[in-house]
Amino acid sequence: MPKKIPKPDAAKPGRKENHPVDELRTRLWYRVVEARSGLTSPHFVELELEPRSRHASADGVSRPSKYRKYSTGKRVPPRIPGKANSVDVAEARYPGTAWYFNTPMWEVVKKQKLPVETIDAGLRDLGSAIDVTLLDAKVSPEGTRRFKEFDKHHSDVLVGLGTFQAFAAAVLLIAKSEAIGNPALRELAFETYYRLQSSIEAQKVFAPLTEELFRFIDLACKFWIFPTSQSRMEVVVFSNELRAHVDGLNAAAASSADSNVENVTTPEDAPPSQADDTTPGMST
Repeated sequence: MPKKIPKPDAAKPGRKENHPVDELRTRLWYRVVEARSGLTSPHFVELELEPRSRHASADGVSRPSKYRKYSTGKRVPPRIPGKANSVDVAEARYPGTAWYFNTPMWEVVKKQKLPVETIDAGLRDLGSAIDVTLLDAKVSPEGTRRFKEFDKHHSDVLVGLGTFQAFAAAVLLIAKSEAIGNPALRELAFETYYRLQSSIEAQKVFAPLTEELFRFIDLACKFWIFPTSQSRMEVVVFSNELRAHVDGLNAAAASSADSNVENVTTPEDAPPSQADDTTPGMST
């Protein structure tokens, strides 16, 4: 039975309720920061990054709580114009961690319809390994590198990389397919997204969050079905159910193949054919 996505806690009076996807992105970002720091708890991460944020409790003991709340999603780093937040502070110490919070993939997961320009900017911000896969080496007259036509080879490269950046690329390509109305791109991007899931699940930093993450993406990125050439339906396909179905089919096929192999008579065991049943010197 599918696991229910937890609803955000009731907000305190006067405080804006956080979107559950923002809570998830905060938890994932925090886990990346903690892994990069090598520290073992939110307490030590906060002491390392923001020691001045500590406040003494009623008993006079200082107990940092900001990063503990980040680790559970109870608190989301606010974005205040002109002021650095915790994401910026962590980025200064551990470069590359801010991307996990800021990637426009999260806006897609929140079901926001992004313009192609925003999606393309996100696809260009995934690192050199993804750039080589998605972008032409040649610079256009406008001073930018154009996107290659995404094909099976490029999908295989992303799956081979198995990184969270490759995973984000697949989600952004699904969003791009909707923005430009390209069913072929959407089908291949979905295939890439499904194939990358096992790699993301295998990484310790992401593993506890993958079921929730995949379910949010499945709800935001719907599968296209075309009943007729003039009509299109959007259908939610849950990854875990699809993968369980595919695994079942693969297991059944493997079992059938094994059964067929067992029933095949080897040449050594096979009885001689009538044509072979001859005695030297005699003809039939």
